[in-house]
Amino acid sequence: MNARPVGAVRRKGPRWAGDYVGVDGKRRTAYGATKGAASTDRKARIDRENDGGPATDARVKFATYVETVIAEWFADDEITFSTTTSYAGLLRNRVVPSLGKLPLAEIRPQHLRELYRTLRPQLTTSTMRSIHAALRKLFKAAVRDSLLTRSPMESVERPRQIAAPQPVKHWEGDEYARVIAALQADDQRALWMFIAGTGVRISESIGLRWDDVDLDGGLATIANIRHRVGGTIQEGLPKNHAIRPLELPPIIVAELRRHLLATKEARLALGPGWTDSGYVFTTPIGTPLDDSNTRKAFDRVLARAGVEKIKGKGPHALRHSLATEGFARGHDTATIGSMLGHKNKATTETVYIHATQQRRREAAADIAGSIFG
Repeated sequence: MNARPVGAVRRKGPRWAGDYVGVDGKRRTAYGATKGAASTDRKARIDRENDGGPATDARVKFATYVETVIAEWFADDEITFSTTTSYAGLLRNRVVPSLGKLPLAEIRPQHLRELYRTLRPQLTTSTMRSIHAALRKLFKAAVRDSLLTRSPMESVERPRQIAAPQPVKHWEGDEYARVIAALQADDQRALWMFIAGTGVRISESIGLRWDDVDLDGGLATIANIRHRVGGTIQEGLPKNHAIRPLELPPIIVAELRRHLLATKEARLALGPGWTDSGYVFTTPIGTPLDDSNTRKAFDRVLARAGVEKIKGKGPHALRHSLATEGFARGHDTATIGSMLGHKNKATTETVYIHATQQRRREAAADIAGSIFG
């Protein structure tokens, strides 16, 4: 069968998209920054397939293919908007300057290893691993598009941790008590108590809707986030696309009941001036919270408490304090990681290495003591 167009070129996210059926009967999509560009690319793909070639020209420069794939990622919502934005920035700023002029089909594992050797002294392990993930995803798309028979990333190792992970900074002792007291005295106490008492991320807390809260059952479902990306508030699935149940401690359930009553009273008092957004935590007129403004509000609370801000953390430091407190009280890594929404146990152990090491020391001392008396 011949490849053929399907439907009209249409808007899809920030780009234009044109569907077509390939010679193998599978439906594909061509993208472009403009309607005309998408239409031209679709026609070129169809012509190439009908002439017996791949949909995309294998001689395309790496830089050009990067833009094609980035457009697909943004349009298809296969990964979150923030992750796509991050990958796009890393590819454009860190990879394309070195490999952009090479034809995609000529890139070999040694090119990528040399790139890693060049970037390694400049970047953190976390950033290097993000670049690695972006490249794996990009070359996987190239194999899917029949541009390559094998991804060069199959022979490139994931960057290893060079320096020992540093303990996460958090509040403890009297300083932590002062933070909690100040948060409970603030107008947004329900929000702060929810974050401090459950360990959720700020984007998860301000994205929480009443429809996802069961106060009678003591449960919430973390299914939506709100965060600022590139100057725009975006909504979507939680990190790693992991929708998860969240057990609510009795004290948090009681606080949410108080907050719900206060919300209803505000709605009645404002009448048509109230916006019924459906979010649990809102502005005084019911509109959704902005994560940037919420972080600034948190900083003001810390200032009133006379507690120094932990650089780069903001409300996220409450998450670290909760996890550290949980380890100190003997709760296991799997339980803490599940509460925090970590993808796997290794993530929890790496982030909270200071706490897990201390537990191992205590266990070793306890076991040796029982053996040798």
